[in-house]
Amino acid sequence: MTEGEICRQYRSAKDRASQLQILADLNCVPRLEIIKILMHNGEQVRLPLAAKGKKRTTELTDEEYTAALFRRLDVLDREISKREREYREIVAVMKGAGRYKCGKKVRNAAQLSEK
Repeated sequence: MTEGEICRQYRSAKDRASQLQILADLNCVPRLEIIKILMHNGEQVRLPLAAKGKKRTTELTDEEYTAALFRRLDVLDREISKREREYREIVAVMKGAGRYKCGKKVRNAAQLSEK
């Protein structure tokens, strides 16, 4: 599919958020690639935002949409930080488990496989 066809399909879609994934699947590319193509061709791409509470009946202004994206980035940053901490804890436990066998300290992990 050409870039022009991708843009036309996106523009004519009733549900543009879903259309992003459909176009990605049809072209065997990641969704991000479709977003880049659309933006390169002057399309205003708006990702869907998770709605809490009542659904809005009006379109978000550019400023409201930008603020909502920043809020979402903050949430994702907190989630990533939490996962990174958990990852480091698991790695620390696994490294510690590799040094001890039945209460005895082992010099390196290779000694574990010898016994």
